[in-house]
Amino acid sequence: LTYKDLMELYQKYLFYIAPSVFEGNPKTVLEAMASGCIVIASKIENHSELILENKEGLLFDLNQPSLLQNVSNLRNNMSLCKDISENAINRVQLNNSIDVVAEKIDKDYRNILQLS
Repeated sequence: LTYKDLMELYQKYLFYIAPSVFEGNPKTVLEAMASGCIVIASKIENHSELILENKEGLLFDLNQPSLLQNVSNLRNNMSLCKDISENAINRVQLNNSIDVVAEKIDKDYRNILQLS
């Protein structure tokens, strides 16, 4: 699959579930959020850094999984799904778009070069 194919695939689904024990930089979570999926992710540090719980996605405890209950609750509240989807898209656009990331990297390089 190409990146474009993958982004189109995300848009076919309402939910994206990420039950990871560890993530470095969970790009698939960001891609799913940017595509409007409702991300339901394990409550680990890297997911918590990307998702404001109950506003931009849902987090669940791996030791006390409530995954099915989370999905059921969301399916019964499409208004909340819409809000979470829109909030997630906005968060990724504001904080993780290629333009924002490129600007941050450029700033970091400029700071490094000034220190040398």
